[in-house]
Amino acid sequence: SPLYLFSTPLEWLRAGGMGSCVINWEAGAATQLDIVNEIRCDKPALADRLYTAMKDRANPPEILVPCGGSDATAA
Repeated sequence: SPLYLFSTPLEWLRAGGMGSCVINWEAGAATQLDIVNEIRCDKPALADRLYTAMKDRANPPEILVPCGGSDATAA
């Protein structure tokens, strides 16, 4: 199942505390997310940041952003 990733702790709370929110990107968040196959981000900016952090990984996860009821793969 996908990991739902939220831009802020407030967005995470609004979603009922389901999923995750990166508080400190300097702590190696991208490394900790290596075990996930699919990540669904709540905002395109978060997907872009995550893509940039993970693009050089051997097997980066698929990064998706909900878009009008469907999903779009991050750039």
